[in-house]
Amino acid sequence: MICWFENHSNIIQYNPTHVFLLSSISNDKHGLPLNKVNVRISISLYTARSIIPNTWRDNPDVYVKPTNVSG
Repeated sequence: MICWFENHSNIIQYNPTHVFLLSSISNDKHGLPLNKVNVRISISLYTARSIIPNTWRDNPDVYVKPTNVSG
């Protein structure tokens, strides 16, 4: 194991606090160990999630289906 990649949530709002690299296994255990097979894919995902800025537009409520749909 190279390191542990914690990827706790798919919500952009939580990227700064729930996506990180550790030298050992996290207590949350919502990640995977990096090894020579998956290191490129995992580092690409980590980089993509680290460069997205957290703005008010990224609030999870933006993607909620409307309840009042006329049709």
